[in-house]
Amino acid sequence: MAGGGKVTERDQDPEELIISYQKYLASKPLDILALYLQLRCTPIGADYPKEVFIRTPVGLITHLLKSCHEDERRRANIGSISTAKLTQVVISVAQAFGGSKERNRTKISDFLPFELDQQSSEVEERTKEILTKLIKSQRIPAHVIAALSPHITPG
Repeated sequence: MAGGGKVTERDQDPEELIISYQKYLASKPLDILALYLQLRCTPIGADYPKEVFIRTPVGLITHLLKSCHEDERRRANIGSISTAKLTQVVISVAQAFGGSKERNRTKISDFLPFELDQQSSEVEERTKEILTKLIKSQRIPAHVIAALSPHITPG
């Protein structure tokens, strides 16, 4: 291989090279202006004048945009938690006035504007299951159970 381990056009199979060029030409062109405007609308956008933006690698820009969007989603969910809890209370009261004997089975995540991270939700559910089993088997001291109670009880 020429170039110290890098694959050059001469080293590639001509058919693979043609296929890679076809994929490149068939892809949607990168709209630099739209990317710049997206970045400027984020909280870190004020730190990115045009001169700095032009010299920043596209991979870093996409990473920054993803991080900002995830942060916005997280902030929106955090801001909506009190409304979601209030909604649960209203549903419970409505069920009680309606004469329902069943417990409210809604989750806070049902009322949040964005989906929660699935992996962390699964880990939290498994942790709750393990703690519940340990409490039922009475392997945890009472003071630890009292401290964990707010995190284990539903709602």
